[in-house]
Amino acid sequence: MSGYSWISGISIFCYSFLLLSFVFSKKIKGVIKSFVVLLAIMLLWSGGSAGMRIQLWPGVNFWHHVSLLGMMLLAYGYYQFLVDFLGERSKYMGPFLLAFFSALFILNCFTGCFIPLPEVVSEAGQLKFLYRYDWKIVILGACVVFALWQIAMVIRRFCRGNYIAFQQLKPVICGVIIIFLGNVLATLPIFVGLPVDMLSGVFNAIFLFYALYKKKLFSMNILLTKTNYIILAMITGCVIFSDISHALLRVLMNYVGLGYTSSVVIVLLFFLATIWCLSAYKHCVQRNFQPLREEASGTAGPL
Repeated sequence: MSGYSWISGISIFCYSFLLLSFVFSKKIKGVIKSFVVLLAIMLLWSGGSAGMRIQLWPGVNFWHHVSLLGMMLLAYGYYQFLVDFLGERSKYMGPFLLAFFSALFILNCFTGCFIPLPEVVSEAGQLKFLYRYDWKIVILGACVVFALWQIAMVIRRFCRGNYIAFQQLKPVICGVIIIFLGNVLATLPIFVGLPVDMLSGVFNAIFLFYALYKKKLFSMNILLTKTNYIILAMITGCVIFSDISHALLRVLMNYVGLGYTSSVVIVLLFFLATIWCLSAYKHCVQRNFQPLREEASGTAGPL
């Protein structure tokens, strides 16, 4: 991966791993369902950013809007997750935030008034995507602050005079602060071109996962499945070959003389690398995380 695409790659890796772990579980409801929706929103955000940075088809503008959709829906996803995490009832605010930020996204798609299309520049052979904001970004910021205020009010109602509840919510609060600071820093000139918002999203997901685990809403067995071994192996293989596949193709065609058969050789090498990664992950889990599996079997949650 070139430039800072590796940050988006790490984000996609984390979100995909957690999302698929819960999607393949037996029951998805309540706070787990909200967590899955929030992960899907974050995956849109990071996936769009990655697709834009490596300039996948159908183009930079398309992936920019995919990433923007995830970013716009983040406030709704976080609010709904928090409400379900606390067992609160919210008939109107969740749907309102969903409709409101969806409308802002559609408006921005046609006008670019809040977040314009990125400017693609090349520095030292690496592509960077620069966003030139104007005063209208303050309006979007005010809308985000409104959503954060609603989240803060829910936390205040639940934690007022309840220290145990506050301790349960500490990871969630830390996640909100980190992802908010990441998005604020991304708008500052000193961080132009650096996807600090993507990096903050990874830490946010880890904090939310920890909050669910501490509340014993799932078993650790959900992460230690054959499906996840395969997912990890394939993602690792893709990451490895994303950097060396083009160079390897040139070597095989120009120096070894395999011609177009080189593509078959690369696919075969990718398959073998995936098998090796699968074996390595399985061995690592069985050797180092078996105690977690045994502990999870004794304290299994709803899933």
